[in-house]
Parts: sequence; C-alpha cells; structure tokens
Amino acid sequence: THSAWVMLFDGANGSLKAVLEGSSITAKRTAAVSALATELLSNQRFDVLAILGCGVQARSHLEIHQKKFGFRKIHLWNHRRAMADALKNELENLPNASELYSD
Repeated sequence: THSAWVMLFDGANGSLKAVLEGSSITAKRTAAVSALATELLSNQRFDVLAILGCGVQARSHLEIHQKKFGFRKIHLWNHRRAMADALKNELENLPNASELYSD
C-alpha cells in the first residue's frame, strides 16, 4: 500500500487548483494502461479473463477490462483464498455476475 496525492496547479499563475487522493487515480491509470496493452497486443477476441491477485488493483482491472472486452467468464485467484472469495462476493451484485465469476 502507499499514500499518494495528486496536485493540480493553474498553468497561468501557478496557484493550486485541486488536491486529489492518488491511490484511486493510480489504480485506474494502471488498469487503463493494461487494457490498452491488451487491446494492442492481442490478435483475437477472448472470452475468459483471469485475475491473479485480488487486492486494490484487481477491482480497477476487472472494471475496465470487463467494460472494454465484455468477457463471458472471469476467474479470480489469490494466494489467500479468503481475499478471492471476498472480491467475488463484492462483485456478485453486478448484472449476470453468477454467470461470470468462478473459482
């Protein structure tokens, strides 16, 4: 884990415009780059997504990859099974989740 802040300054006069919590921005940026790499490096359509590790990054990766590629099945794995089960339970409220997530 880390503590991060993103600060936005006015380009004209240098005044501080915003201070944003950086962890969520980092998670979304990392997932977006991963989705772009997946799109550019793959030469076919895939139906199954495997997420290895169910921590903070997993949620943002799941969100953007599912929106962009529409996987039919998603496998979750974590070295501590309880974390994978917790993420699966958290995501079960999504449409068609019972059909998507498997052990």
